Amino acid sequence: SYRAHFLGYDHQNFTAVDDEFGPVVLSIKHYNDKDGEMKGNHVRVILRTTSGTIHRLLPYNDVKDTPSPVQLAKFLCPDLSIEKFEPIMSPRASDLIVNYDEHVVVNNYKFGF
Repeated sequence: SYRAHFLGYDHQNFTAVDDEFGPVVLSIKHYNDKDGEMKGNHVRVILRTTSGTIHRLLPYNDVKDTPSPVQLAKFLCPDLSIEKFEPIMSPRASDLIVNYDEHVVVNNYKFGF
């Protein structure tokens, strides 16, 4: 989840609008080696669309050395037609993303006899 793996850690959030999927929010976290180089062995990605959320931990040997946000998004969802993501620069972005990811739709029904 975003709270467990992203919140409070160095990561990037991006947004775009896809012709088919509508608004898209992408969160990326690179795992660095001990020297601080971005040569860790994997990258964690969460891709959110109106049709659902995809969360993957990708080994670097499955993606290019330093994949772009577009490459990572299309790796998770090849049907995306996005050509460019914009970084989300709001200081409240992480809080808003956590709230979105953790919202639960609950339908309460009361039946009387």
